[in-house]
Amino acid sequence: MIKSVYSFDTSGEAIVEKIINDTNIIINHVVVKAKDGIQEHASNANTYFVILKGIMCIRLDPQEEKDYSAGNIINIPSGITMKIDNRADDTLEFFIIKAPVP
Repeated sequence: MIKSVYSFDTSGEAIVEKIINDTNIIINHVVVKAKDGIQEHASNANTYFVILKGIMCIRLDPQEEKDYSAGNIINIPSGITMKIDNRADDTLEFFIIKAPVP
């Protein structure tokens, strides 16, 4: 039996969209346009990035930046400072999954 159905934006426009935020899990949908990025911040939970489209350039302190493409899932522990950029000419689209909930 399906308990709930959640939808997310498919327009391809730049967005940070909160899809699920409950006691079990947090799921956000993010679209970053070409040559744009997300400002540096620290993760507040165990976080997974599920890359759907494009190439994510991510720098995790103290590591050097690295590129990850569609089809990759990246796990980042809580408390890690990160900077995400889309240096490509195409859109970057990914889900952020936080579990357990911070």
